[in-house]
Amino acid sequence: MGHPPAVFVRERERGGYSCARSERVVRGGFMSRSENRSSLTLRDVARMAGVSHQTVSRALNHPDLLDPGTLERVRTVIDEVGYQPSAVARRLATRRSGLIGVLDTGSSVLGQILLNTGIVTAAADAGLSVRMIVCDWEGGESLDSALRSFWAEQLEGVIVMANTTLAVRVASLVAARMPVVLVSGKEIGDAHVSRVLIDQAGGTAALLDLIERSGYSRIGHIAGPAGWVDADVRRQVWESLPHCDSALLYQGDWSPSSGYEGAAILVERGVDAIFAANDHMALGALHFLADNAVQVPEEVGVVGFDDVLGSAHYQPPLTTVSQPFENLGRRCVKLLAELIAGGAPSTEILETNLIVRDSLRHL
Repeated sequence: MGHPPAVFVRERERGGYSCARSERVVRGGFMSRSENRSSLTLRDVARMAGVSHQTVSRALNHPDLLDPGTLERVRTVIDEVGYQPSAVARRLATRRSGLIGVLDTGSSVLGQILLNTGIVTAAADAGLSVRMIVCDWEGGESLDSALRSFWAEQLEGVIVMANTTLAVRVASLVAARMPVVLVSGKEIGDAHVSRVLIDQAGGTAALLDLIERSGYSRIGHIAGPAGWVDADVRRQVWESLPHCDSALLYQGDWSPSSGYEGAAILVERGVDAIFAANDHMALGALHFLADNAVQVPEEVGVVGFDDVLGSAHYQPPLTTVSQPFENLGRRCVKLLAELIAGGAPSTEILETNLIVRDSLRHL
């Protein structure tokens, strides 16, 4: 039996009001330089513009309902005084919760942490709050509890971290109730879902091409866990090599220890290069090679994937592929906001960057 997911909230809202100008004529008086900025209200803006407070509200939330002249007058005042409605007030006016959900695996790998950072930061910039629910994809009870939590919330949309095939199926279920952005390299087959992904295949192909051009021919692969979408893509690109030998595949689990064990087996089978599906397993491989006096990159080349913090200081510095995790998070929020506003679903593919260091022979 699984356990209910850990549920936590990360909220950061734009609240209060601000006044950019130090003075402003207000019907027979001035707004002083020292006046508390938070005292500026929507009714103050209405008095300045000579309109009702309902008109100011429409200018902020439903500008299409106003004639151009009135809209321009209100916007001029708003710009001059730097007025910003609070996130709470705007939500009350538009009857929106301003709350989005993130369904996550709770992975502690650096890429997932950076991705979540990008989501939370972009959401805060957009005046949104984030309800992040961590779910064990392998536990049915945990998954059911996570979905019940989402149904109970007044969420405007959800970002689903679809690291596994099961997560992709779950995204389709959620999409039947609310806008969804899927973070996955796997197609969902649902026309109502937007998708953001990193070009795993392109990054892997560039890395393997560099290995071959560096003079290596027996390339072993320490793969990520079976069923993980990104791990499957990287393995499939390796399997497409003209001289791929299936005996040179070791199934890892993302950890350095599995990289160490995998390197031991692959070296015994005569590899001259090791492609680890992430940098942590590459670190384990380098550890085994150092323990056994195997020269890197002269005897065996090693590459990883992710460009994690510290990979430039492995011994030797690791050749790897950098992924734009934080930008991925920001793009998720942008696409979800577009769906919430009634926009059409779309797909964005972000490019990787090949990082060449000293763990391969130089061309």
